[in-house]
Amino acid sequence: MPDPGGRLQTGVKTAPDMAERADFCKPSVAPQARSPACRGGAERLRARRTRETGMAANAARLVRRDAPGTDDPPHAASPIAAPMSVDSASRPTGTAAVLRALWAGVLKYDAADPAWPDRDRLVLADPAAPFASAHMLTGLGHTAPAYDPLLACDPGGMVTPVGPSRLPPGLGLGTAVGLAAAERLLAARFGRSLVDHRTWVLVGPDDLASGPGQEALDLAARLHLSRLVVVLTANGPAPMERLARQAQATGWAVRHVRPGDAGALPAALSFALRGRRPTLILCPADEASSAAGADPADYESDAAHWQAADARSAPARRAWLRRLAQHPLRDEHDRAAGRRRSDDAHEVVGTLRKAIAATTPAPSPAAAARDVLDGLMTATPELVLVRGGRPGDAEWPPPEAHRGRAVDCGACTAGLGAVLLGLALHGGLVPVAQVSAETCDSLRPALRIAARRQLPITCFMTEDAHGTASDGLLASLRAVSNLLVLRPGDAVEAAECCDIALRRTDGPTAVFLGTDAVAALPRPEAAQPVARGGYLVEAADGEPEATLIATGTDLAVARAAQAELAAEGIAVAVAALPCWELFAVQDDAYRQTVLGTAPRIGIERGARLGWERWIGEDGAFIDPTAGPGTQPGQSFGISCATVIETVRMRVMKARCTRS
Repeated sequence: MPDPGGRLQTGVKTAPDMAERADFCKPSVAPQARSPACRGGAERLRARRTRETGMAANAARLVRRDAPGTDDPPHAASPIAAPMSVDSASRPTGTAAVLRALWAGVLKYDAADPAWPDRDRLVLADPAAPFASAHMLTGLGHTAPAYDPLLACDPGGMVTPVGPSRLPPGLGLGTAVGLAAAERLLAARFGRSLVDHRTWVLVGPDDLASGPGQEALDLAARLHLSRLVVVLTANGPAPMERLARQAQATGWAVRHVRPGDAGALPAALSFALRGRRPTLILCPADEASSAAGADPADYESDAAHWQAADARSAPARRAWLRRLAQHPLRDEHDRAAGRRRSDDAHEVVGTLRKAIAATTPAPSPAAAARDVLDGLMTATPELVLVRGGRPGDAEWPPPEAHRGRAVDCGACTAGLGAVLLGLALHGGLVPVAQVSAETCDSLRPALRIAARRQLPITCFMTEDAHGTASDGLLASLRAVSNLLVLRPGDAVEAAECCDIALRRTDGPTAVFLGTDAVAALPRPEAAQPVARGGYLVEAADGEPEATLIATGTDLAVARAAQAELAAEGIAVAVAALPCWELFAVQDDAYRQTVLGTAPRIGIERGARLGWERWIGEDGAFIDPTAGPGTQPGQSFGISCATVIETVRMRVMKARCTRS
């Protein structure tokens, strides 16, 4: 079954049938039944693994030197040691010790099915954790992928790394909060018989001390995420005591691991399994555990122990498969896990689009998106609404309108993007955020990761009447690869943009919505022209002498200017580009039909960056700072007079050139 959890995928797969599931439950072939050739192959495989294990132990000594941020002398906060049994006499504390303790006796996972939906999630936010994990997994015989500062590593789906060191601090902790919230929401829908796992996250002091980290702590306490466990490794008692007091003040359960106490770490992990509040475990680093080298023989001595740990949760997984086969919501579970949209969703959007088109007076794009989202929340149970930003926004329903399926982050806008990332990484849910356009900068790191990992996240960003996009927000998001940026011009376009955004399964989408009511645009013969990224709104009366290209509610200004210019005898066409990414993949003939060959003038409450692709190097661009008398930094919107004056100058220049 496709990963409804934290496995970081690059596409959507179809869920296997129960016959394929039953294959996991079949016993393996007994050793005595194997042929001599098979036994010889097994011996060669063990010899090869022994050689590779020795190479891994030698290579581990170089991991710390190549790790990011290791220009400083080595310290105990980043231990990388060979895997060892939790029953060993030496139990060093620190990142490596925590990983060994979790893998050996706490984490619920089955190596035979790394994508098991009800497995525990483990987030590696501590900068040392991905390297310690890669070293340990290599020793266990798993494949440790290459390090990527943005994608980190994904060893077989058992780990949900977010990005170890070159991402803003607190992002990993916020993602873990999103994973734990997804577990809570899915358990409320399918019951504890199908959804009963925990989220573990390894963090450093910077994660908890950062603004997003503090917001994540507060949000987890307010949501009562009792199945969230945070393990902090740090040097010195001073930062730990301060962070412990802050966590306790927000409602967390805190446990300390005393250095030198062999039973402190297992006891703290056992307490977290029984806790009814989110748990923070403070684990000081030990200088004795920071050695990166190990004897390759240690792997052989612990091989049987680790093989047993890999299969420890196999009975639980087989029991889960039997429960799933008999569950009344099995089909819904598989559909949500496969990110397949409900059959009723498309019909709901079509009905609402017709109703919005017939509404008089026409509503604002934000109001139309609200109505569509209300209808889809009923038809699509996996939709989850995440709110943040200004609490006084009346264009969207309060969280009480969809009780049990809304996450209100309040003013925690810095951690909201990480929560969205966790909800999408978990699987089985489609997170939809409603924020103001001013919070775009806070969401950008999470949107970049979602774009790289092809995670379906939809962000509805409401603009104010003064042009909040004029400081380059649109341009900055359009520069992110695999991120769709939509800016509808009227209520019907907004409904179509909602349909496009929520149908997408291979990446995030940002929809900028105006809050001003605008007149309905003329509709071309195509049923949904927004799906092509751009279309001709109004053709010129005769041979066009210029083409006005606009997005969003700025199309109303372009149409008003077209009417006045027509009275002066200047024929002008008006084109809409609600989505550059979709328009760029259309064929050249269609793009030429929309843009025309006359001089082009772009109109948008944003930066000129990127507009050269559509208006050409010699094209004109009108933004809120282009009006007469406007000082740098001021924005008074785009006036019709400015557009008319610009068109006149371009047309006169073209006429003089032809004559």
